[in-house]
Amino acid sequence: MVKTLAMFNALGDAVSPAADDCGDIADRLTKVLDDHSDFIASTKRYKDDEAFTAKSDAWIRAHIEEIRGALMAVDAAEHRCASNAKYQVFQRRFFAT
Repeated sequence: MVKTLAMFNALGDAVSPAADDCGDIADRLTKVLDDHSDFIASTKRYKDDEAFTAKSDAWIRAHIEEIRGALMAVDAAEHRCASNAKYQVFQRRFFAT
């Protein structure tokens, strides 16, 4: 779960320096997905594993304060950049993970 925390924090950090440039935000967020692609791929094998999903959900609830800032930063970027084509490409990839 340390890798989960690292990825969420990297996503939050990727948004902050980019300010309002949606193309730059998309590039930075895409780089985070690229940098964590091995981790993302490793979690996909558990996609249909109910026990793993329950454990993962419990971990998220237990650590929500640690990732809240990152989640809020990405959510704010999503609202600002929803109509940006480059951001939409990132978003499709992110939600497919």
